[in-house]
Amino acid sequence: MSDMYLRIRKARRCVGVSQEEFAGQLGVSRGAVAQWEMIGGTSPKVENLEQIAVKSGCYFEWIATGRGPQKFGAPVMLKEEPEIYGVPLSDQEKRVIAGMRKMSPAKRAAVVELVNGG
Repeated sequence: MSDMYLRIRKARRCVGVSQEEFAGQLGVSRGAVAQWEMIGGTSPKVENLEQIAVKSGCYFEWIATGRGPQKFGAPVMLKEEPEIYGVPLSDQEKRVIAGMRKMSPAKRAAVVELVNGG
């Protein structure tokens, strides 16, 4: 399990995204992804390992232990234009969403309340 940081990095690179993009798509901070990919860094929670596996198309067991085959299929998370109501998001909307994903739940709630006129 000591080389899990390398497997996480390899899984992220399978999707072809930066640490910051991966973090946003997983709903964690860029610092968390950086820690996971660092020698002696922290290990992700099981829930995050599961999401890394799903999003990268890599087997959970391979990421967590290094055993078994690496890939089970195409990544679920591809670099596509996000849409809402069938319309691509603007750059400003993408930045807002990326910023919200990095916030604590309390800050997210405050932003939602502000947006809704509260």
